[in-house]
Amino acid sequence: MFSYYAKWIPWFSITAGPLLRPAKLPLDGEALAAFNDLKKLLSNACLTTVQNRVPFEVETDASDYAIAAILPGWPPCRIYVS
Repeated sequence: MFSYYAKWIPWFSITAGPLLRPAKLPLDGEALAAFNDLKKLLSNACLTTVQNRVPFEVETDASDYAIAAILPGWPPCRIYVS
């Protein structure tokens, strides 16, 4: 799941390294630490406000359980809301 967001997470391949090795569940301490680091980095990645002077599109998706919206704009960064 994290690989989709890799472009917004600095040093993604280094941070995710322990998760890429074959592992058994439950995760060992190093893999669990990498997972928690990636969660923290993703939650802080590239969030900004909408710039009204720059054109943007609203992309949405919905199911029986949730709705999500993406506001792609400039700079090339996306805001995820769910």
